Amino acid sequence: MPRLCYNPNTMKKILTRAAIVSAVCGIAILFIQSLTRNQGLTQVLFTAVLSAHVQPKAIDDKYSHEAYTYYLKRLDPQKQFFIQADINKLSPYTTKIDDELMKGTFHFFELSNDLLSQRTAQINSFYPSVIDNPINFSDKDAIEVEAKKRVYPKTVQELQAYWRQLIKNQILSEYLSLYEAKAASENKQYAIKYSPALGKVDPVLEKKARLKVKDALKAAFKRRMEEKDEDKRELFFDTLVSVFDAHTGYFPPEKKEDFDISISGKLEGIGAVLTEKDGMIRVEKIIPGSASWKQGELAAEDIILKVAQADGEAVEMTGLRVQDAVKYIRGKKGTTIRLTVKKPSGKVTVISLVRDVVLIEETYAKSVIIQDKRSNKKIGYIYLPKFYRDFSDNKGRNTTDDIRKLVKQLNASHVDGIVFDLRNNEGGALDDAVETAGLFIKTGPIVQVKSKNSDPQVYEDRDPSVEYDGPMVIMINTYSASAAEILAAALQDYKRAVVVGSSRSFGKGTVQIFYDIDKIRPDYAAMFNGLGAVKITIQKFYRINGKSTQYNGVASDVVLPDGNDVLEVGEKYLDYSLPFDSIEPVPYAVWKSSLPNTTDLQKKSQDRVKNNPRFTVLKAHLESIKRENKATLIPLDLASAFQRRKRIDDESKLYRDKQKPFTDLQFSRPDGVEAPTDTVRQASEKDFREALSKDVYLYEAMAVLNDVIGAGK
Repeated sequence: MPRLCYNPNTMKKILTRAAIVSAVCGIAILFIQSLTRNQGLTQVLFTAVLSAHVQPKAIDDKYSHEAYTYYLKRLDPQKQFFIQADINKLSPYTTKIDDELMKGTFHFFELSNDLLSQRTAQINSFYPSVIDNPINFSDKDAIEVEAKKRVYPKTVQELQAYWRQLIKNQILSEYLSLYEAKAASENKQYAIKYSPALGKVDPVLEKKARLKVKDALKAAFKRRMEEKDEDKRELFFDTLVSVFDAHTGYFPPEKKEDFDISISGKLEGIGAVLTEKDGMIRVEKIIPGSASWKQGELAAEDIILKVAQADGEAVEMTGLRVQDAVKYIRGKKGTTIRLTVKKPSGKVTVISLVRDVVLIEETYAKSVIIQDKRSNKKIGYIYLPKFYRDFSDNKGRNTTDDIRKLVKQLNASHVDGIVFDLRNNEGGALDDAVETAGLFIKTGPIVQVKSKNSDPQVYEDRDPSVEYDGPMVIMINTYSASAAEILAAALQDYKRAVVVGSSRSFGKGTVQIFYDIDKIRPDYAAMFNGLGAVKITIQKFYRINGKSTQYNGVASDVVLPDGNDVLEVGEKYLDYSLPFDSIEPVPYAVWKSSLPNTTDLQKKSQDRVKNNPRFTVLKAHLESIKRENKATLIPLDLASAFQRRKRIDDESKLYRDKQKPFTDLQFSRPDGVEAPTDTVRQASEKDFREALSKDVYLYEAMAVLNDVIGAGK
């Protein structure tokens, strides 16, 4: 999930409003003399959300239907446990959850978890009978892995039949991995290591695969059946507020530490932001400077299937929530972890990482000079991973001051243009998005921010100084979110810069606060030993042209082929994301020297992309990813499974082999910037430059910038 675009000045207003709503809230449980924890939590949680949310929902039958649907999806995302009879028992609550909230009853919550526990126990008793006997890998069978394409099993027998397929698929996948490892240990060539697929199954490896899957399932069911009541309650209450929008959620007291770590930028672990999607643990983002970032194999959109500590047994991650998964992934500096990962291409691989402390320095803005031999131009490159600011220390580092410093250095180096890279920038401090944009224009509005029932507030650049007035390109992708979208949209609206990259950015045009709900009713907090906190969406962003960045994001002027465009990445793919809308534009004057026609720039870029072998291979790779994502009916016979894996491996290898440095780019430090003296920063600078030297998107963005420079002469 993209980082909060945070504005601390709103906190006092929210506290006051919540206190007033608490006194007049119409939820009937206010009048219960002896509250249970669930009843008290319902009261304070909805008091906070209804008072502060930018677009609060009526607690009615429509809300009930949304909460009902979303909760069932989160309880059983892969339709692996409930049968249709269970759904029939639960369906009367489709329009009754709102009534239960008003009465302070929780029959739906209790019944749904009771039914889930019963089915979990049934499958737990059933699955050993499947695994304890050799699997027939010659039968032409297939499993549908996309839950949206399946219905709930009608009977327990149908549920068991599905689990036979599911277990067979897991054993087959494990068998393939064991066979590949054996082939590699015997130094067999890649081209021939698949030939036994059409022959006899290795009984030793088959048994070993079954035992590994059995151990993984045993651990997974043990965790499920030992799930605590507070974990179940957390999921339920988080669902109740998450249907307000994709970025509103409940945090119980014990999860506050996890949230603090996620926004502090400093932790000991692998350095990956994780989310849960359809019962799978997905890597959303790699934190710059982390162990994962340095090692380079783990990437956004990877699915973490298993986790093992050093040489220990792997633990299955499927079906776990993120907060449970991170318990196995997070750990002390210097310890080793092995991740079994499924790539978007379908390839399954094991990644070994040594946990480390994230280097805060790597999360800050950085720059480099790139000499482009194609045009003989000197290009300044700035990379900004997020908009940072230490709100507790006015003298601490912040984005605006750092970018100003880097721009001055690039000016002193007499660059011909600047590429400002906002790819994967998750947002951050609102003030810095405004002030950083102001470094490139004289004065004027940057963004509009609107709360519920209030007129839009216009955030402006009031500083007439301009740090850089030359040609400029902004790079984005579908992970550029929130504050990054504010800056890109503003400079695009002013025609100050050309936006290059994915067809669109993420589309997160909202502001959240993290609010301690114990402050609403301190007496309840004391009674129940704390009720936790809630993250609430309190405002929406609007461009100066009146259009929201919410849902649709910022569209690139020059669109490049991007793997993220073939994946379901972005605000519009999140459950209950707020819709796009518009308000009145504000007056603003475009930049003094208008940019060239973006249609012409797009046409020139398309011609270059068409003739660039790197993009040809990239497009083929993207098509293979798209094809594999659509192919959700997975074969369960050995020959077909081997051929599928070989195809995926061949396509991935072809793409990797083409990732070589561009020889017509040379990198150097800006004039007057001294080389780092410590080995850590030296290695970091080397890795940074090496990554840029292979970056086909940067290569083309620089070509677009050269077109802009040429048009301005």
